[in-house]
Amino acid sequence: GTDLVGERVENPVTGDEVLVLPAEFVDADNATGVVMSVPAHSPDDYVALREAKADDARMERYGIDPADVEAIEPIPILTVEDDEEDWGEIPAKHAVESRGIESSADPALEEATKELYNKEFHSGYLSEAYGEFAGELVSDARDRYKEANRDGGAFGVMQEFSEEVVCRCGGEVVVAEQDTWFLDYAAEDWKGTTHGAVDGLDAVPENTRGEYHHTVDWLNEWPCIRNYGLGTRLPWDREFVIEPLSDSTIYMAYYTIAHRLRDVPVEELDRAFFDTLFYGEDAVDDPDGTALELREEWDYWYPVDYRFSANDLISNHLTFYLFHHTELFPEPKWPQGIVVMGMGLLEGDKMSSSKGHVVLPGEAIGEYGADTARFFLLNSAEPWQDFDWRADQVGSVRDQLDRFWNRAGEIVDAADGRAS
Repeated sequence: GTDLVGERVENPVTGDEVLVLPAEFVDADNATGVVMSVPAHSPDDYVALREAKADDARMERYGIDPADVEAIEPIPILTVEDDEEDWGEIPAKHAVESRGIESSADPALEEATKELYNKEFHSGYLSEAYGEFAGELVSDARDRYKEANRDGGAFGVMQEFSEEVVCRCGGEVVVAEQDTWFLDYAAEDWKGTTHGAVDGLDAVPENTRGEYHHTVDWLNEWPCIRNYGLGTRLPWDREFVIEPLSDSTIYMAYYTIAHRLRDVPVEELDRAFFDTLFYGEDAVDDPDGTALELREEWDYWYPVDYRFSANDLISNHLTFYLFHHTELFPEPKWPQGIVVMGMGLLEGDKMSSSKGHVVLPGEAIGEYGADTARFFLLNSAEPWQDFDWRADQVGSVRDQLDRFWNRAGEIVDAADGRAS
């Protein structure tokens, strides 16, 4: 990517000539290392452009005339209609300035970008530059606009991994093209039904509801298999194993029968058995009696009242969970509520057991006591907010509890003394 900085490239959709600028957040190992910049609508890009304008020396090192950079202005391509907040002509500018973001290294950029992209997707209307699509909601027009430009030869399609793939030895892994199986989350009927499940869901906190709708909208074909590791074999192509996120969508139903299913011989656990269990005696010609008994357990416990999980799973596991329940079960058995829990931080940084940056429950209780640990966790943040385990603050809670306990004891002792 570095070799291309300072060059001019053509926007394949508009035909405009565009100057390639350096940016710290770009992954130069991904394809050409050049990505489209939309500083009017991406907080990342807005800050990167602002930094480029402020650093003439850096631009000159790349052979870029600072005057050319100074002449670049964000081009708004959609408007956000929001009754609660005025995003202005340049929404990214508002997102950055309202949070006081000063540099590309500011962690708040990630949340600002996520919020704005979500807002523009659901409340953004395309400008006149979009021709026949002008005035449409982004969520309504995106796929059709993309298809029109793809068919016109502006770009192709590439499947990529969400994270870097490395060998156990640390070396780079290049994956050869091969056939695979996908779950078709792009099916419009399926999307529509799942949107209905989101509408009826008790989403905690409430602001996550839009994230579920957003994920339902952008999910398309999802590669659902791999050819190694533990897991369930793909029934019609046993060379492959179903990957974990695709194989963990209705195991909540298994919770309701696990304690009794272990007593059923494995050879009896065929499709007819589970059709009877989940769909009733009319689903098969010869319903299994044990399956009907287990169905009583499932009917008693289902649907799931609340599932507790993490915010980063909304974009995959939790939305898959909704998709699959709407496909497999009638509406009365759909999930009733999902509570998204905050992440655990340790001294300001994300906890990671693989890196050893973690406080285990046993360690916390051993050092501070169970009461202190419980009180700190309950009092430091709402369940859906990140909590930050800081030794000085936990120690302060312990001291306060000790003072309360000692003072309570003194009051009790004094009362006993007066009574005697």
